[in-house]
Amino acid sequence: MKNQKKIIIAVFTLVILVCGGIFTINAINADIEDAESIMSSEAALELDVKTKKFEEKYKKNNENDLTALKILRNYNKTYATDLIQDKQEDCNLMYEICDMIKNNIFTADEEQIMKNYLERRLYLLDDYEEETGKENDSELIAEIKGILKYESYNR
Repeated sequence: MKNQKKIIIAVFTLVILVCGGIFTINAINADIEDAESIMSSEAALELDVKTKKFEEKYKKNNENDLTALKILRNYNKTYATDLIQDKQEDCNLMYEICDMIKNNIFTADEEQIMKNYLERRLYLLDDYEEETGKENDSELIAEIKGILKYESYNR
C-alpha cells in the first residue's frame, strides 16, 4: 500500500512537472512570437508603403504604355488596344517607334511618352537576354540606347 502511494505521488509529480515545463516553454515561445509580431508589424507597414509606391508606379507605367499605343494607333502603326503580350510583336513595334523618333514624327509630348515606353522595355529586354543567354535583341537594345542617348548604360 505504501509503495502504491509513493508510485501514485511520483506519477502525479512527474505529470505536474511535465505540464509545468510545457506551459513554461509555450509561454516563452508566445513572448518571442509577440516580439516578432511587433517587429513584423513595423516591417509590414514599411512593406505596405513600398508596395503602394510600386503599384502606383506600375499603374503609371501601364497608363503611359496605353497612351503610347493610342498614339501609335493614330499613326496607323498598330491595332493594339491593350498592353502587348507577344514579345516579337512588341519588338517590332519598338523598332517602328525608334524609326519614328529618328524621323521626328512625334510631337515633344508624344516623343517623351514613346521614350518612356522604350526605356521601360529596355530593362525587360536586358533581363530577358541575361536570363536566356540569347543575344537576339542586342540590335534592338543598341537602337533603343541610341534613341535614349545612353552612352554608358549600367543597370
